[in-house]
Amino acid sequence: MLAGLNLIVATLALIGGVAAPKQLVGSERATLLQLSLDNPPPTRASELRRAMAEETARVTSCREALGLGQRLKTRGLHGSLKVDVRTNTALSTLPAPLRAALLARPIGRATPVYGGEKALRVLIRCEPTFSLPAQIPSTPPVTSTSI
Repeated sequence: MLAGLNLIVATLALIGGVAAPKQLVGSERATLLQLSLDNPPPTRASELRRAMAEETARVTSCREALGLGQRLKTRGLHGSLKVDVRTNTALSTLPAPLRAALLARPIGRATPVYGGEKALRVLIRCEPTFSLPAQIPSTPPVTSTSI
């Protein structure tokens, strides 16, 4: 009897501990930060993809993500890193796979690296209090820094 109760408690704990991806409310909007590493050299594309995946996996906020260029540079990787911040974006306008990847993660966490020959990208749903620091202008919406 006690073993059966323990099994039920363990099952309920597992069910409660695994959150299903958030369902999109029709008009949900967010500030999104996209980091793009443009024109990765074909000979180093897989190395850059792996490095970008490793570095963005450590990101826990949009403010922290702004330091990605410096971290990649420290690893000896070079290219053109673009930061694109879009405020008040309807999440329903994103492609379904990207929207699902974004909503499956907590706010401030990056999607897996996506893109191909022209650019490697990640997308992050920002905290409601996020704002760009003064040194990164918000107009035009895309800024580029060379790393």
